[in-house]
Amino acid sequence: MSVPKQFLTLNIYKKKYSLILLLLPFFSNTAFSSGPPKITVYGKVVILPCESVPVNENIDVGTLKTGDFINKDSVSPWKKLTLHLDRCPINNFIVRATFNSEQGIKAGDFKNTGTANNLDIQIKNDDNDQLVNNGSYVEKKVINNSVDYSLSVRAYSPSGNITKGSIQSSITVTYQYL
Repeated sequence: MSVPKQFLTLNIYKKKYSLILLLLPFFSNTAFSSGPPKITVYGKVVILPCESVPVNENIDVGTLKTGDFINKDSVSPWKKLTLHLDRCPINNFIVRATFNSEQGIKAGDFKNTGTANNLDIQIKNDDNDQLVNNGSYVEKKVINNSVDYSLSVRAYSPSGNITKGSIQSSITVTYQYL
């Protein structure tokens, strides 16, 4: 049985259009879209740090005599130290200064890395006369766009009988803005 030519041509066109309809989603830019495009905005708000003036401090505890450190809990005189932060961007927020160094002979003290033995370094907060332990912090409020930490530093021998040599300790101060 022979198929009329007009039906054969119609079937070929149906196949072409079916193929085009099947392939159309692959060429469409919204075919697999889950909705309209979106814009994502991101960033963060930070408190700009204050400026440390000066950045590094060198405190000379002086020339100490071994004879002054024979007994347990012997100390040198306190030496004043002021850590000053200036140009703080906002008043009335808190700045936390955390003090870290190698652990001294006595827990909480800062290690003397010089050649003198049986000797630690201690820091005192002059605002309350309390020792600032290694790893602890002091908090101060920013007033007139600045902060001052009034501290004192001394050499301390928990056991006495220090040996001659140098005194040195590197203490890192980290500021956190609360």
